[in-house]
Amino acid sequence: MLNDLARLQHVPEKTRSRPLKVDNIFKISLFFLSIVTCLAVVGTYSTDASTIGKISGIVTDEATNQPITNAKVSIVGTNTTATTNDSGYYVMTNIDPGGYDVQAELAGYRSKTVQATTVLAGLTTTINFALEVADVAELEGVTVIATKPLIKKDVTQTTRIIEADEIASMPRDTVNGILQTQAGVAALNSSGSLHIRGGRSMEIKYLIDGIPVNDPIGRGLGLQISTNALEQMEVITGGFNAEHGDAQSGVINLITKAGTNKFSGRIRYRVGQWAQHHGDPIYGSWLDPDNGFRPVALEPFRGIFIGKPHDYQTPYRGNPITISELASREGDDKVVFTEIAPGVYADRTDNPLQPVIDPETGEDKVDPETGEVIMTRQPYMDTDGTVIDYEKKQVTLIDGYVVDLEQYSGLFNDTKKYGLSPSHIGEFALSGPILDNRLTFSFASQLRRDEGYYPNSNSGGHTLQGKLKFEVTPQLKLTASGLYDIREFNNYGGSLRFVPNAIEVDNRDGRSLSVQLSHNINSGTFYALTFGQFYRSYDSHQPGRAWDPLNKTFEENAYNPELSFEQNQEEGRIRNPAQQAYNDTTYDVAGDNNFWTTRNSTTSIFKGVFASQVTENHQIQTGIEFSTNHLYNLGTTNYGSSNLYVEYYDVTPTSISLYAQDKMEYEGMIVNAGIRYDVYNPDGVSPEDPTDPLVLNEEDGTIKLDKSEFPVGVPIIKDPVEPTTKHMVAPRLGISFPITDRAKLHFTYGHYYQIPRGDDLYENLNFDMRGAIRRKGNPDLEPERTIAYEVGIAQQFTDDLTFDITGFTKDIDNLVNSVYVEISNDYSYFINDIYGRVQGFELTIRKWRTGNSPVSGMLSYTYSVAKGKGSSRNLGYLTYYRQQPEVTESHPLSWDQRHIVSAFLDIQLPFASAVNFVGRYASGLPYTPNPRAPIKPSINSKRYPATYNVDALVSKRSRIGAMTYTFFADIRNIFNTKNLYNILDAVTYDRYGIPLTAQKHSSPISWSSPRLVMVGVSLDF
Repeated sequence: MLNDLARLQHVPEKTRSRPLKVDNIFKISLFFLSIVTCLAVVGTYSTDASTIGKISGIVTDEATNQPITNAKVSIVGTNTTATTNDSGYYVMTNIDPGGYDVQAELAGYRSKTVQATTVLAGLTTTINFALEVADVAELEGVTVIATKPLIKKDVTQTTRIIEADEIASMPRDTVNGILQTQAGVAALNSSGSLHIRGGRSMEIKYLIDGIPVNDPIGRGLGLQISTNALEQMEVITGGFNAEHGDAQSGVINLITKAGTNKFSGRIRYRVGQWAQHHGDPIYGSWLDPDNGFRPVALEPFRGIFIGKPHDYQTPYRGNPITISELASREGDDKVVFTEIAPGVYADRTDNPLQPVIDPETGEDKVDPETGEVIMTRQPYMDTDGTVIDYEKKQVTLIDGYVVDLEQYSGLFNDTKKYGLSPSHIGEFALSGPILDNRLTFSFASQLRRDEGYYPNSNSGGHTLQGKLKFEVTPQLKLTASGLYDIREFNNYGGSLRFVPNAIEVDNRDGRSLSVQLSHNINSGTFYALTFGQFYRSYDSHQPGRAWDPLNKTFEENAYNPELSFEQNQEEGRIRNPAQQAYNDTTYDVAGDNNFWTTRNSTTSIFKGVFASQVTENHQIQTGIEFSTNHLYNLGTTNYGSSNLYVEYYDVTPTSISLYAQDKMEYEGMIVNAGIRYDVYNPDGVSPEDPTDPLVLNEEDGTIKLDKSEFPVGVPIIKDPVEPTTKHMVAPRLGISFPITDRAKLHFTYGHYYQIPRGDDLYENLNFDMRGAIRRKGNPDLEPERTIAYEVGIAQQFTDDLTFDITGFTKDIDNLVNSVYVEISNDYSYFINDIYGRVQGFELTIRKWRTGNSPVSGMLSYTYSVAKGKGSSRNLGYLTYYRQQPEVTESHPLSWDQRHIVSAFLDIQLPFASAVNFVGRYASGLPYTPNPRAPIKPSINSKRYPATYNVDALVSKRSRIGAMTYTFFADIRNIFNTKNLYNILDAVTYDRYGIPLTAQKHSSPISWSSPRLVMVGVSLDF
């Protein structure tokens, strides 16, 4: 015990900020003060430069190859222009991603226009012009089609840019669905969470038009966006420039479409329905391996069966006599089953004979022929006081709670047939000019209704996205972008499957808004100011049963916090779902949902960038960013008056960031060098001594409550201390060595920091100790850190075939773990204690779409090994709880997927038809064979089977006037592959070879979804 306490006294040292020396503070402050001084020249400003691109090049005389001075280079249809210097060099910065026509002209020369030039976010598009001397009579210009470089020499890290036409051709309609097609991305079977190069799922940063849209509480993608609204999707997995912070594994930069000087639009609708897995029903029968894998009907109450009992089944009687034996008996001993509701059977064999009462007279009914009292076996009262009324089709439990048996009829039918409605997705998009091309707009919307594969797992929602771009002057632009996403999810019931009214409904609301002002001082220098805000809310509870345990407010008929748990049950306000089926402890058959939560977060951000092409070889970029995160979380899980969990926090952490980087572009080398400095100021307090955290009442030693803010009261933290401010300095370096115009080497090195998720920092911040298992966040956690390297080579073999291979290494530390505090009110809290290491390589072969071939595609292979001390923040607590030895060595992490093969194939067929395929193979994920044994477990020493899947999109285009119609079929899992996603219980799975719970029952969540076929039509104008 003393050793444990001594160890605990040491733990907080790891979570305290390590103070910098005074001379280091002075040097860092002086360095960044110079940056801020430069920024002050143009004001305080904001935006990620990764949302815009650059066009540059040389203009020469075609005959002499000498540079041309004072030539005008412009983007056709805009006011963006540049003039060449004495070296013939020009540059245009602050260009939105997309396709453009670029023209060069000078008196005495024939103008030249390069059409269909593509500008990519964060990259340089090089366009060189060779102008012909023109005779007086030769005034007509020259027009050529731009050739897209397949090897982008200024990309110094692994970056894949997916453009709008490629997004539209994929049989994918979500951002995460597209990400799964990329090299280095692993997907966890059971949850679908994504892991980039062996990192955790919450280590991915998502940006929409430069504004982060991660949910700061859980760190996942906070909203959905219609892929129809995307101009480009930039996937950075190998390291990122200094402009990107608060991310360790990857940055997903989503850039929405902007309006152009031409009106265009799209209307698209698709509808489809799930198939079956090899003819299996949605719910496979519950299996009992010890009885030859025979199906077992559920017996929710004694003598009541959902589904007709089988001959070999043993009813709940306390003896081993089967139904077939009872059915073979004679007289009163013969088993009697009656279908009292569709699919619901009653066993009346043991019911006592009772007279039938005449409802008019209240007397016993008499048979007029025999003169005898009519006797029957209903209703039935069990020994515990439960009464079954077969006429009313009701069960009255001992506490007075009434269960309607007819509610099971529809559920029983769902086990035999589908009864699912089709899924629908409707989309609309429109863009164009408003004020003589000075004001343009883009709008996209999506309305969808998804019917899940499991009963009661349908969802619906709509998304609205818009962008306005106003050219105040040729040098000054104002851009506003907004996204609104709202979703409602009905959850698969699981243990509450037979109590559908108690299944919680999830409501999610996400909103993103950004306003940006950018000013081009000249063609090579600009600054931008951006304000952005992202709001996300989440609410989950049984309809009509939400309640607030702190403020003591509640919906009608919901739990009343003013009363005890027992009093609430007596008044019928709540019934804890503790009534389990007689022959199956894994299902509840009566009661209310005991879980409720509501939470929201608001991220406000103001950041700026100043970029200047100071010479032909150097582009300097500096930025500053200030952000606040308001996090609110309130929820409860109610297991009774002595086991009540109340989760609450309301905090507002802040951060400020500064960065500077230099993009150096030379003929034989491109360098991106930068440094980033982040300051994070957490919120909340913690007890100074974790072994003595709360103020106690002197009279009886119970926890003292503060009722000044909340009527129910919250514990008072003893000797509270505020968390320390966290400082992070992150150097970044990326180098590209173009060997030829068709080959390059690249190298990246960087330090990457990330603030732990809100739940890690602030969970149970009020130290509520009423639950049986108590867990506490730690607002003084250190930032998590990754040091990553990569080196690679890219080679273009032909005009449409490229190859690249990249090796990578990541060292990760300061990951979140838990430690157990052994005191009278024992609990666990989070510390920085877990480390990890990832090594691997990626190989990609791509055939690009050209006019010479109807076939294009990509094939990638990823090999990686992800090991570490732990995969979960609960490692320390679970080790103590299971009385296992402390984990000290590395082992495969839960997302350690060694081999991943992804493929995309685009085949353009005659008659304006096309077929697109997306395929994926992944080796099995690891699992621990006996995780609960009180011995040192062989952590993640066994593997799931490999998984594979192929999707397809078949389309046929036709044109009528200025409109294009496309008819298509979107087919997911075309081979109806049945991949194992969840083994349910490792011990049972290893014994029987099939996924089963510890009670030896199967579940539909074990398997991947079956084939989904959707057909649709699209109209482009």
